[in-house]
Amino acid sequence: MHGRPIRDDDVGFITRIPFDFDPARPVGLSSTRSELARAFNLRGSMTVFLHSLKWPVPLRGMSGNGFHLQYRCKLPNNDETRQMVKSIYEWLHLIYNDAQVEFDRSVKNPGRIFRLYGTVNRKGESTEDRPHRMSKCHIPDEWRQVTAQIVERTANAVEKAIQAKRPKKQTETRPCSHRRGNSRGDYASLDAPRGMV
Repeated sequence: MHGRPIRDDDVGFITRIPFDFDPARPVGLSSTRSELARAFNLRGSMTVFLHSLKWPVPLRGMSGNGFHLQYRCKLPNNDETRQMVKSIYEWLHLIYNDAQVEFDRSVKNPGRIFRLYGTVNRKGESTEDRPHRMSKCHIPDEWRQVTAQIVERTANAVEKAIQAKRPKKQTETRPCSHRRGNSRGDYASLDAPRGMV
């Protein structure tokens, strides 16, 4: 394997389900503080939504230019699991992607390399408005796994939701009950200007 990238088939088990929220900005530049705040709020909204579906408290990360969620799991890396995860990503993309923040679907593949927290993200020239930042994360005291049953149940709900929407594709509106700014419970203490994790 030396000298070549990790391939999806090299992975035996999927042990993380990551979600990445990246602010829309000029190519090759770091995020501004206001751009980061928008991504932070969108991530918080999705965290609460998944918690309502019985997903546990995730790792919360900041890449330097955007925000992450990581859910622990142990799922076999097979076609069935990959299809379930793909469906969940596609569904969440419909709800949590907009003109200001991209919900990145490309991180769903098992062989994806993720940012190493504690390293500096040096994208473009570091300026006062768009500085280079240290990536960091907060790991919950009880970082429980999202079970295979919860992932399967979510994927099944996704398939039903997508099928229900297809006939009304031209006139449908985006769900409004899971929009940003509705953090509750374990996430009420998150503060975009100060927390940024």
